[in-house]
Amino acid sequence: MSDVNSTNKRNYKIDNIRAIAILLVVFGHSIILYSSSWNLYQTKNDVPLLDICKDIINLIQMPLFFSLSGFLFVSTLQKKSFSMVLKNKIKRLLIPYFAFAFFWLLPIRLIVKYPGYNIPISKIIGKCILYGSDNGHLWYLIALFWCFIFCYIISKIVEFAQRVVITPPNVVQNIQNQNIIIIFGISGIMFAVSKCVNLHYFNTTFNYFVWFMLGSMIRINYKKVVDLSQVHKGFLLGISLILTMMSLLISDNSKVTLISGFFASLIWVILLFSVIPDKRYKVLSFFSSISFGLYLFHSPLVYITYTYIPNVNPIIVVLLNFCVWGTVSVLFTFLVSGSKFKFIVGE
Repeated sequence: MSDVNSTNKRNYKIDNIRAIAILLVVFGHSIILYSSSWNLYQTKNDVPLLDICKDIINLIQMPLFFSLSGFLFVSTLQKKSFSMVLKNKIKRLLIPYFAFAFFWLLPIRLIVKYPGYNIPISKIIGKCILYGSDNGHLWYLIALFWCFIFCYIISKIVEFAQRVVITPPNVVQNIQNQNIIIIFGISGIMFAVSKCVNLHYFNTTFNYFVWFMLGSMIRINYKKVVDLSQVHKGFLLGISLILTMMSLLISDNSKVTLISGFFASLIWVILLFSVIPDKRYKVLSFFSSISFGLYLFHSPLVYITYTYIPNVNPIIVVLLNFCVWGTVSVLFTFLVSGSKFKFIVGE
């Protein structure tokens, strides 16, 4: 088993997880037209299999993405100051957000006469983009930005409380692990609040912060988590399948659906971090390297399909969205990554 903290060897497990996550997202966007929980665009075709696939993907894709970010952020907590973190995340998340909002998402939506964008452009910019009430897939960048900021600030407050107020410095042991556990508990409260109260701008951040902190906990306790999940892999897989089925069969937004879906996602994330090998696969390494650009470019393109040909054969729709628009997104990512604007796609 490789050490995730090793600096001498690239951790291909992270590359593989990132690649799987982005492929799930792209495929999910490609089939969302057939999801019964999505009514932005309509189609005459009913495809139950794709509906189920989308529900399963929803349980895994974003929890896995946020957990991966939290996993990687652990080392940053000890190495960088708040000003360095803030500057880095503005460059890596907020600048790409505004660049893609104004020069990619907005033009495409205006061209296809996107539902809800038949209002003055000033209101679209103010309400949909700046406030974020309907910013499409770009919500992820804003939510992730605040996850980084909240994690850093809360961790420093907890660390200060433990060192100065609660625990004498000379008896502090494994304080980083204690901090992560405490913040994970706080993130759980934030998740519950987001389900009970409409927090508007911060709702998605509170909703996904728990997954961000789960990734941090996995990083700190990596060997224990992997060893435990490997020993009980069959049991965990069985429980996750049962919980997944419960969340799918109970179609309303009941507490049972919420709880079963949450724990299904939690177990899936832990299992994936455990079972995905730390081995280089060229295809997965490729998609990992372009994952950010692929995410940013792909989603708005499917609006074109859903606007002009929503009722054609579902196979054609899915192949167009996944293969054709996916290839276009890859090409645009390479084009931008080779220019002076490469920072907006994570280069």
